[in-house]
Amino acid sequence: MKSDWKLRLPQYSYELNATNSILSIAPCAWTKGSLDCALDNQEYLKLLERAISEIRNGKTSKIVLSRIIPSSHKHVDDSVVLLFQQKFPFSCAFYIPRTEEEIWFGATPELLLEGKDGVWKTRSIAGTRVMNSNKPWGEKEFGEQSLVTEGIIEALHAGNAKNILVGGQYTFQSGSIEHICSDIQFEFNGDVEKIIRFIHPTAAVLGKPRDLSQKWLVENEPHNREWYTGTFQVEHQNAIYVYVFLRCGKANATGIQWYVGGGLTAESDAQDELQETMNKANSLEQVLSSQA
Repeated sequence: MKSDWKLRLPQYSYELNATNSILSIAPCAWTKGSLDCALDNQEYLKLLERAISEIRNGKTSKIVLSRIIPSSHKHVDDSVVLLFQQKFPFSCAFYIPRTEEEIWFGATPELLLEGKDGVWKTRSIAGTRVMNSNKPWGEKEFGEQSLVTEGIIEALHAGNAKNILVGGQYTFQSGSIEHICSDIQFEFNGDVEKIIRFIHPTAAVLGKPRDLSQKWLVENEPHNREWYTGTFQVEHQNAIYVYVFLRCGKANATGIQWYVGGGLTAESDAQDELQETMNKANSLEQVLSSQA
């Protein structure tokens, strides 16, 4: 199972690795739960209902709740990077060993930063539906995505970014899943780590307000997120790309687990949110089913 790291960015048709790029990892910094704590559907449904109730009764407008779902597959190798890119052509496909015995892999749509020479782009993503479902986007999804956009813009202003331009909302495809997305461009000439600290974690992976949603998750989310919702940074051809670990799996000697989640607002339905996590895991599961 062990090999060197590999990933594929959407704009390149070849793999990036240690010979042509530089990679750095920043795990989720605030998670407090237990390792490998996987709730079944009924347990997770109860947690969803508790989180939605917290939003409706409190000062928090959004909480991003995640879960671990065991895979039926037991093996993965680095050939999965190409398979992920084929299924998720607009996402970053990755295969990154953490230790000799543990691999993190997946296809994340969450571009946190891309740029060079002081000109940067980020992306605001929220809302989920199954592709070709003929289900229109509703106020809940548009509102959720607007919260993410607002949070990013607030963080950019706090970090003294200049000339912030926000594109319109459009549908972003990630395999068999679709999201609402807006592209955001800005200028910033300081240390990239500074702007990352202001932006991340966004409302897309934590909630809003950041401090209240984080406090609730630390107290209630039962598992340790580890690398999930952390970031990885790639330097390639004088450009920097920072992605968030989303839509990913962890493989070790005991098997494979998927890390997935969804954003909750006052308009959320617990059953729909439960199904969303299952749809995301199934979309990843299909890739391993096609692995030779």
